[in-house]
Amino acid sequence: MSDAGQTFKSNLPEGRQRFLSEVIVHGLDIGIRDDYDFVRNFSPLIIMEGLKNEPKLRARILCPTTNLMEEVALRARAEDAATLLLLALEVREDTAAKIVAHIHPDDRVLFLPILLLWNYHTESGFWKPDAVSKNPARSKQHLQFMLECALANGLVTHQDIVDGVGFDTIASRFPNTELAKLLRATVTAGRQKGSYADRDLLETTPASVFVEHIPLDHIWENVIGPKVAQAHGFIEPPPPAEPVLELTDSSDDEDLPEEEGGDDAESAAPAEATASDAPNGEGIAPKAQLRLS
Repeated sequence: MSDAGQTFKSNLPEGRQRFLSEVIVHGLDIGIRDDYDFVRNFSPLIIMEGLKNEPKLRARILCPTTNLMEEVALRARAEDAATLLLLALEVREDTAAKIVAHIHPDDRVLFLPILLLWNYHTESGFWKPDAVSKNPARSKQHLQFMLECALANGLVTHQDIVDGVGFDTIASRFPNTELAKLLRATVTAGRQKGSYADRDLLETTPASVFVEHIPLDHIWENVIGPKVAQAHGFIEPPPPAEPVLELTDSSDDEDLPEEEGGDDAESAAPAEATASDAPNGEGIAPKAQLRLS
């Protein structure tokens, strides 16, 4: 993986948890995000609400930020701890850095809302052309780390990356030197083992080559977005599709209900006329004279 962030390895049980914990650390390490970004997204109330059942973790934050004695910090309720932390943020410039330093990376993922963590991590849009133009090396380094971290933690497969980027994009964007490596590796693998898989392609041209030659927004929109963020619940699922209404053929008159007063009304008129014309009132009686027995 990329050099920055290699010193931290998450111990969380799920791959998606480890991935999020590690990429947040990497983003902080290389300056994609900073301490003020964190406290802007996670107010003292959100932090302490997440830690409402964890008095020791609350005290770990309160003691260095407010100078409370540990015995007092352990007894502070979550809402009181949030108020004290907010006051510390208002009066001490180093409070944001202390908050970030004293929440373990794995505890962030365990106790803070996952959707908010992903939004905090990605809101800068570091992969978008405008952000890349300001610091291309940093943007490439972090996206490379995210790809490698997603692979290492089982969030994506080698095929997900290759199919997401697309063979046409690889062929049009890779320089001839890299394409020659792929061709040589393909022929060699075919001779030696009879196949050349997606894993082999990424070993020949690793993630560092992809981020160097493929537009970062293309990788994000076709790999990170759908195959990581959406597939593993880091963003809200898309709304359900609107139901499609099927139009019936208006020519199928037999399937439509008859209009009120249709055939009956037409048959009633001649009946009344016959009654009025009948001698001595004989014949069919008018409607007004009909009675139910």
